[in-house]
Order: sequence, then C-alpha cells, then structure tokens
Amino acid sequence: MFATTLPFTVTSLLALQLIQTPEAASFPDDSTQMAPVTIMSTDGLRQGALDQLAFGDEFEQRDAAEKLVMLDDGGFPDDRRGDFLRAIAPAAIVTARTHQLPPSVTLAQAILESGWGRSSLARTNHNLFGIKARTGYARFDTWGDGIEHHGALLASKRYARAHRYWTDGPTFIRHIAPIYAEDPLYAPRIRSLIRQYRLDRWDELVVAAVDKAATAPEPLAQR
Repeated sequence: MFATTLPFTVTSLLALQLIQTPEAASFPDDSTQMAPVTIMSTDGLRQGALDQLAFGDEFEQRDAAEKLVMLDDGGFPDDRRGDFLRAIAPAAIVTARTHQLPPSVTLAQAILESGWGRSSLARTNHNLFGIKARTGYARFDTWGDGIEHHGALLASKRYARAHRYWTDGPTFIRHIAPIYAEDPLYAPRIRSLIRQYRLDRWDELVVAAVDKAATAPEPLAQR
C-alpha cells in the first residue's frame, strides 16, 4: 500500500544522511573539537536512491521514490497542484519501475482524468483514472493503490504494442491513446501537461533502474 504524503524535506534527508554516515561528526572526551563532517552530495543521494529503486524490495523502492521526488520537485506549482504531484509521484515512479512505464504519462493522466485529484471518484474512491469494476467504479484504499492498478492495466496485453515504446513517453502515449481514450486530443493534452510541469524528470531514472537490474550480476540482482 502506497503512502500519499511525504514526511521529509531535502534538508531532513541530508540530516538523516549525516546521522547514518559512518564518518559523521564524533565528539572527543573534552568536547572542544569536532571531527570532520561528511555529508553525501545530492548526486550521491540520487545515485543511492537509483540503486535502491533498481534492487530494493517493495518498501525500499517506495523509500527510494520518495527520496527522488524530494531531490527533484523544483518547478512544481506552490499550491494544491504541487501538493498533488508530490503526493502521487512516488507511487508513479515505483509503478513505472515495476511495470516498465514512463512515470510522466501516469502523472499527466492522473492530472487530466481526476482534475488534480479533485474529482468525486478521486476523493471518495481514491480512483484517479475512472477505473471500472464489475459494479460501478473501482474503490482503492489509497491513490497509490489506484496508480498500481492503472500501471498493471497499461502493461497488459491490450497495450502490448504501445508497451514496446515505454522508454519514450511521447511515443508511448501516442500508441496507447487510440485504444485508451475516445478523445482525439487525448495524446496532445497529455504531452502538453508533461511539458508544462516537467513530468518527465524521472523517466530516464526509471529506465536506468530497470536496465541496472537487468544487467546486474545474478547475486546482486537477487539480494
């Protein structure tokens, strides 16, 4: 089950890294001097999160996704839209890693289809995409659970042709749109949202995580 809030900031993430770093400050008996403090760079944190996303279990991947969002959420609107994106981006990243999808497309679809999380289905059913069940619309425990279900649908045989282009968001949405939506302007609208809010900022990282896991030595890939 995915959480939909981010309890940390980049500052607190760096502070946590300071605590966990073996070379972090130690205090001598006389408390007059401090040992050199080692803080991992942003690039180092991003690389660590990438490794975690590639090789971690479900919980480690979610933690990695939250770190990646905290490290690169610049440019999000400073209002409810930014809050919405920060809330769903980790689940979109993990789902993209699991099902090999461009997270940018999932994020843009969630925006377009739920009205930034304000639709009645999004609020009452945690259903961002209008996913139907046998009787009415599907109900999920969290937005993240709905995103996972949506990702499994996009990775199904129905979209197999489009899935071959998952590493290229614009091409991917161009191929799924005629099957997924009746609106002939659906694909252009998704691409416009991706450009406007830079939703593709994590696409390459997800591709890198999938490639990393696929090419790792067997013991590392299974740890």
